[in-house]
Amino acid sequence: MKGIVLLAIAMALASAAPAVAQTYRQQLVGRAGHAAIIRVFENGVFQRCAATNGQAGALLRIAFTRDRAFSLSVPASASAQAPHVLTLVLAAGGRRDLAGAASNDRAWAEIDARTVEALVASSGPLVIQYGRHRYSWDTGAPMRDILLALQACTNRALGQR
Repeated sequence: MKGIVLLAIAMALASAAPAVAQTYRQQLVGRAGHAAIIRVFENGVFQRCAATNGQAGALLRIAFTRDRAFSLSVPASASAQAPHVLTLVLAAGGRRDLAGAASNDRAWAEIDARTVEALVASSGPLVIQYGRHRYSWDTGAPMRDILLALQACTNRALGQR
């Protein structure tokens, strides 16, 4: 009898549901300039739309979240230490230091309204410095068009027009 109880316990443990892993999925919805516009889902729930531009080792992401906030992210740098600051270098000579955070693979910062306005008014490549790295992307379209595409993507994903 004891053997049957132990076998039943072992079978119950073996068939127990594994811990729920967080799932990440992205869906291509279009393009704006050189950027692919994607919808990002985490655990099956829409989180943000993002414009992605560049190669894996230098991939820029500008996102517009379901909470109506813009952010940008770049590859993380092993040499970068806290505090994590991403510096947006504007073509007209201006700079915006953005307080951010980092994980093992990405560094990111939220973009305030003043910085969004500066992005819309700027021309030329988008340049971001993070740690010892300086990234530059040709957007292929006015930044205004890319930001509007992100807002429209997020609105559609949330069922708004």
